[in-house]
Amino acid sequence: MMTNKIIPYLICTLYLFSNCEFPGYSSDMPSGRISDPVSVGENIRIVTDRTLYAVTENIYFKAYYFSNEDLKNDLWSRVLYVELISQECEVIVQSKFPLNQQGTNGIINIPENLLTGNYFLRAYTKWMLNFEPEVYAYNSLKIINPFKDHIKVDVPGDNDVPFIESYPVKTENYIICESNKTVYHKREKVSLKIALPENLRLNPDFCLAVFRKGSIDTLTYGASFNKPLLDIVSEKLDYPPELRGITVSGKIVNSTNNEPVKSSLVQMALLGNRPDYSGYISNEEGRFIFVLPERHGPQDLFLTAQHVENDVQLMVDNEFNVKPAGLPLVPFDLTPQELQIAEEMLINMQVEHVFNKNLYATSVDTMKSEDVIPFYGNPIETIIIDNYIDLPNLEEVINELVPDVKIIKSKNRSYIKVYSRSELSFFPLLIMVDYIPVSDQQAILNLSPKKIDRIEVINRVYIKGSMRYGGLISIISKKGDFAGIDLPSNSSFYNIDTYSIIEKICFPVYNTSVVDNTPDFRNCLYWEPNIQLDQAKQANLEFYTSDQKGTYTILVRGFSENGNKRIIGKCEFNVE
Repeated sequence: MMTNKIIPYLICTLYLFSNCEFPGYSSDMPSGRISDPVSVGENIRIVTDRTLYAVTENIYFKAYYFSNEDLKNDLWSRVLYVELISQECEVIVQSKFPLNQQGTNGIINIPENLLTGNYFLRAYTKWMLNFEPEVYAYNSLKIINPFKDHIKVDVPGDNDVPFIESYPVKTENYIICESNKTVYHKREKVSLKIALPENLRLNPDFCLAVFRKGSIDTLTYGASFNKPLLDIVSEKLDYPPELRGITVSGKIVNSTNNEPVKSSLVQMALLGNRPDYSGYISNEEGRFIFVLPERHGPQDLFLTAQHVENDVQLMVDNEFNVKPAGLPLVPFDLTPQELQIAEEMLINMQVEHVFNKNLYATSVDTMKSEDVIPFYGNPIETIIIDNYIDLPNLEEVINELVPDVKIIKSKNRSYIKVYSRSELSFFPLLIMVDYIPVSDQQAILNLSPKKIDRIEVINRVYIKGSMRYGGLISIISKKGDFAGIDLPSNSSFYNIDTYSIIEKICFPVYNTSVVDNTPDFRNCLYWEPNIQLDQAKQANLEFYTSDQKGTYTILVRGFSENGNKRIIGKCEFNVE
C-alpha cells in the first residue's frame, strides 16, 4: 500500500525536476519499468444513456474518474478526451471535456453520414497516452442509419491484432429506484425517488437515464483487452499529466538534420476575442509545452520560434491518440427486441429532426471583442493614432508620440527600447502586432501608421509564466490583419479544439396552461448525469413522458469507490 503512494509522487517529482529550464516536462522515463499503469496513473469508466442509437442523435455520457487516492486528491489530469470510433479505429468524432475528481459528462453528436454498424465510445486522459490503448475506457454502441442501405463491414487484416471483447462486471442492485406510478399518460409528469441504504458507504455519484425498454445492454458496461499486461507497458513517458488544463506540446528541430534544438524561445499566441500569450524555452530534447487558458470550441493558435539558427521547424504533437488498437470485428446484428425498438427509434428520430425540438441551452463565451481586456491587463499608456497628425512611418510615431519608448540606432539598424526603470534593460522587450509576438523590429518600424488603430505600452517589467520582459508594446491594427507585416518564417497558425461547448439539456416541461402541439418522440426520455443526494442519501427528480407509448426503463448507475463494482438501481413504467 505504501508503494502505491510513493510511486506516483516519485514520477511527478522526476517530471518536475528533470529539467530546470522547462519545469513540468521531460520525456525520459523514470528508472525501472512501470508494470501497472493504473497504480501510477488513472482509470476511467464510461457509461452512456443507451447502447442503441440512430444517426443525428446525441450520445449522452458520464465518465467516472478513478486513480490512486493521492493522485485523485491533487487531480492528476483535468482534461478528458472522448472519441467515437469504428471497430477499425477510424475516428468519427473527437472532443475534450473538463475533468474533476468525480469525472465529467457531456454530449457527442452522431454524424448523419455514418453507416449502420458497431462503434465504440472511447475516453482517456493525455497521461494515459503514455500507455497502449488497452488501458483506455471503451463502451460499445450500435448505430443505425435508415437513409443508407449499406452496413459498415470491418474486415480484419493479416496482422495478429489483440482482441477486445465486452465483459460483465460485478453488479450490485443497491440503489432504491421508485416512481410514483407504474402507468402514465402521454406528457404526464413522473415523480421519481432515488435512495441508498443508510448503512452502505458508496461513492455518491450517480447518473440516471430513462429510455425505451430494450435500447440498452444492461449486462455489460465496457470492454476489456485480452492483450498481456507486459505489452501494455510503455518504455517512455512522452506525455505529462495535464495538471492545469488543455496543453499544446511539441518539438523544435533543425530543418536540415532534424536534430532537436534546445534553449530556443518558443512563443504561443491564442487569438480571437480573448487573446493570450505564453513563452517557453525548449529543453534538452527540443521539447516545449503550453497550458491553454480555459476556452470552449475551436480556437486559432499561433506558434513561433526564435533561435540563432534560422532554419528550424516546429513539430506539434497530435492532440489525440494515434496508436492503433485491435478492436473486435463483430458483425452487426440486432436482437429481436432491439429490432423492434430500432424501428420505433428511426421513426422518432426523423420526426424530431423535422420539427427540430431544441433541448439545449448553450452556454459559451459571449464576450464581445470590445469588452475584452487584453491578457496583459490595462496598459500604462495608450496612443490612438487617429488623434494625431499623419506621420510617415511607425518610427516617427514612436519618437514623437509614445512616452518612455525611444528608437536607438546602431550599425545602420534601428532598435526599440522602453525607458522607465533601470531593470528593464536586463530583459528582452516583448513587441506584439494584434497580440502576435514579432521579433523583427525593423519590419515593425516600417509599418504604415494608417493601418494602425492604437499602440499600448507597459513600461515596467512584465512577467508572463516563467518569462520576464523589459516592457511590452502592443500594436493593434485597424482591420485585424497584422497591419500587413510579414510574420516570422519559423511560425505557423493552427486551429485547435478546446473544451467542447457546454450544452445544458432542457427536457420538455408540460404545463396544462400552455398548449404545445409540437410532436414529442424523444428516444431518450430523460438524462441526469449528476444526481445530488441529500444528507439522508435520497434524491427526488421529475420529468415528463412523451408522445411515445410503451414500456420504459429507469436506470440509475454508479460505481464503487475504486471503480471495480457497478452499482445500479432499476425500475419500469408504462405509457398508455
